[in-house]
Amino acid sequence: MPEANVYLKINTEVFLNVWVNYLKKCEKENHEPAMDNFAELIADRVQKDPANLNYIEMNGRFSGKDIESKVVNKCRSINTSLKKKYDGKKLPIPKRTTASARPKAHEILASLDGALDFLK
Repeated sequence: MPEANVYLKINTEVFLNVWVNYLKKCEKENHEPAMDNFAELIADRVQKDPANLNYIEMNGRFSGKDIESKVVNKCRSINTSLKKKYDGKKLPIPKRTTASARPKAHEILASLDGALDFLK
């Protein structure tokens, strides 16, 4: 019988603890939070979690760069729930330094002939 898929588990309480402490550190040292540094901190913590032993056995150890998109998604997910609970307030998501800028939806629409005509 094939093994069930093994997924990386990122505990929300641990994630928030690392996130808030990282933001405090950045504020104290007066520098912008960077996603690559934050993702490395998260990678270190989740690899120590016993719930991820099977994942690491199957996939090997990983760096923050390997899970950066998962970290961004977790930040967005948490902020969505915080915005509902705290009247639109959320935690600042560390900025990505390595990602190339993607075109925004309005820029793509403006480049498509006649696309703006469908906006209502």
